[in-house]
Amino acid sequence: MAYETYQKEVDKKNVLKIEEVLSELPPFVKDYFNSRRANTTTRTRLVYAYDIRKFFLWLEENNPEIKKVKIKNFSYEQLQMINARDIEDFITFLMSSPSDCNDAAGVARKLSSLSSFFSYFTKHEILDKNPCDNVEKPKVKNIEIIRLTPDEVVRFLDVAQYGSKNF
Repeated sequence: MAYETYQKEVDKKNVLKIEEVLSELPPFVKDYFNSRRANTTTRTRLVYAYDIRKFFLWLEENNPEIKKVKIKNFSYEQLQMINARDIEDFITFLMSSPSDCNDAAGVARKLSSLSSFFSYFTKHEILDKNPCDNVEKPKVKNIEIIRLTPDEVVRFLDVAQYGSKNF
C-alpha cells in the first residue's frame, strides 16, 4: 500500500515536470507524448521530454535554417527539414560537450528518444522519413555481471540475519 502511494506521488511529480518541459516545445510535441502514455512509465516519458528539449535547443543554436525560428513556433515544415546529418552533429555535440557527461549509453538513449519521436510523425504521415534511421548507433559496452558464489550468498545471508559479530 505504501509503495503504491509513493509511486503515485512520483508519477504526479513526473507528469508536472513533463508538462513543464512540453510548455517550452512546439505544440505538436504533445501529440507524441500523448501517444506514449499507454506503454511507457512517467519516468521514461520525462527522460524522453528532456532529451527532445535538449535536441530542439541544440537545433535552435546550431542549425542555420532553424536558428531563425523560436522553438515554440517550430512547425512541421521545420521538422521535415531535419536530416541524418543534424542527428549526427547532435551526437557529436553530446559526446564532446564538457558540460554534459554523455557516455555511449547516454547518447544511445538520446538517439532512441529522438528515433521514437520522429517515428511517431513518420507513422502518422506528417514526415516523409525518420532522420534517425540512417544514423549509426553508438556501441554500448556490455558490463559483465559479477555474481556471488553460493558460499558467498550463504555468508551474506548469515551476516544479514545474525550480524557480523558471529563471523
